[in-house]
Amino acid sequence: MTRTFNLAGWLLSPIPLVLTALAVAFVFPEVVPMHTNLAGVIDSWAPKMQVFVPATVMTAANLVCALFMSYAEKMMAMGLVHGVSSPRAARLILLITIVFLDVLWVGILVWMAVQ
Repeated sequence: MTRTFNLAGWLLSPIPLVLTALAVAFVFPEVVPMHTNLAGVIDSWAPKMQVFVPATVMTAANLVCALFMSYAEKMMAMGLVHGVSSPRAARLILLITIVFLDVLWVGILVWMAVQ
């Protein structure tokens, strides 16, 4: 099960960059929305290539989670993991975090595409 969690984490990590590349190549117009104010009105537009900046940040966060998944036992032995009872539980929480960030990024890409 350990290898399965680790493999899933590493395979799911680059999804934001891959989906962004596909969206930029095939879906997005030349200019996409980047920010809204509290009223929901778009107040910032940018060239579609600028979408790679937040996608890279999301991918980096996913890779950090995947790295932590790979070293869960060592981190627990060093006392760096708190609030969970086992390395398996830590891996599960990190995998859920990666999936959450991927789903969040898909929602952001869909929002950018339909504006």
